[in-house]
Amino acid sequence: MEHKEIEIPVRVNSTDFQEFALFDTMHRQGCWKRPVVFSAILIVSACICFALNNGENQGGLLGWVLLIVGVGLPLTYFLHFFRSVRIQAKKMGLDQKRHVYTVRLTGEGVNCRPAVEDAEAVVTSWDQVAGAWRQPDAVYLYVQTDRAYILPNGQANVSDDELWAALGNDLPADRLHEKK
Repeated sequence: MEHKEIEIPVRVNSTDFQEFALFDTMHRQGCWKRPVVFSAILIVSACICFALNNGENQGGLLGWVLLIVGVGLPLTYFLHFFRSVRIQAKKMGLDQKRHVYTVRLTGEGVNCRPAVEDAEAVVTSWDQVAGAWRQPDAVYLYVQTDRAYILPNGQANVSDDELWAALGNDLPADRLHEKK
């Protein structure tokens, strides 16, 4: 079967990068779970302290401390995450859409050439590709478990559905993840 080469000159901005960072960190890696569980435990403990407060013990004070820590620390964690992503996008110069790399999908694998002059292409064979996640605005192609290419919709030389179908031809079904 002949393999059609697909070329995607990828242009991203800070919004694209922030959406990817949110997906990768919170959805794919599940980093939201620990702060939420921590918060839930402390909030439940605070409610128990409030319920057992009889005016003579320090249940009310302990309840307020647990509540403040249970809400404050996870809130700080999430605010720090979003702030660091915005700072990183700014450092990368993504205030406006700009060309960052060109991804070429061939029969042999994924070829990515950074937009920087004299940069060497990175080639990954299909059997080494960790997976692809289709989101409403882009496909995130993970060539390693910790390295992904953002492929925004409408930037390939084929339609978005054809791009996803081509990935389906080259990757096993267990490495394809489509948001429904």
